[in-house]
Order: sequence, then C-alpha cells, then structure tokens
Amino acid sequence: MYAPTNESTDDEKDDFYDQLQATFDTCNRHDLVIIMGDLNAKVGDDNKDMEGIMEKHGLGNINDNGERLCDFCSMNGLVITGTCFPHRTTHEATWVSPDGRTQNQIDHMMIRKE
Repeated sequence: MYAPTNESTDDEKDDFYDQLQATFDTCNRHDLVIIMGDLNAKVGDDNKDMEGIMEKHGLGNINDNGERLCDFCSMNGLVITGTCFPHRTTHEATWVSPDGRTQNQIDHMMIRKE
C-alpha cells in the first residue's frame, strides 16, 4: 500500500485509514495478517506508552502519520516489526534523501501480536 504523505490533508489521511480499517475488518480473526507498504510514517525510537505495538528500535522522531499508524496498530492488535530488533541505521532506513544526509524509516510491516 501507499499512504498519503505527511503533508497531505487530514481528510486524505482519514480516508486512507478508513479504507485500511474496512479492509482489515474483512479478515478472519484467525488468519495470519501481514500489512506492509510505504506508509510515509515515522514512528521513531521512543515507545513510551506504545510498548504493546512497537519496540525502541525505530529511527528518528514520530510524525503525524506515525501517530496515525500507531493508533491503527493499537486499535487492531498489531505490532510494527521494524522496531523490534536492533539494526544499523543504514539497514533501518527505508528512504534516503538524494544528498544522502537524511534517512528515514517510512516503510513498515505490521503483524498481529499473537
């Protein structure tokens, strides 16, 4: 999937997460569900109050899209897998600016906690 960028309007972001929720709701509760894609979401490395959905091995600081992703994961019992294990920054980053100075982790994979 491809989510709206952080600069998109709240309505565009709300529409995306409404559609994602509707799709998720069609899944059988006992199915193995893997959600992944370019979510344009920076979840950061501070998992305070979000210990159930992410660990401390994210990259950078959380942004609005990251907060929306964390809320979605919390409501649906999902964990953001890219934050669960330590990696070198070059292996954590899923986007690098053309000049190579800025690195972000904006592509994610989530699975059910079970």
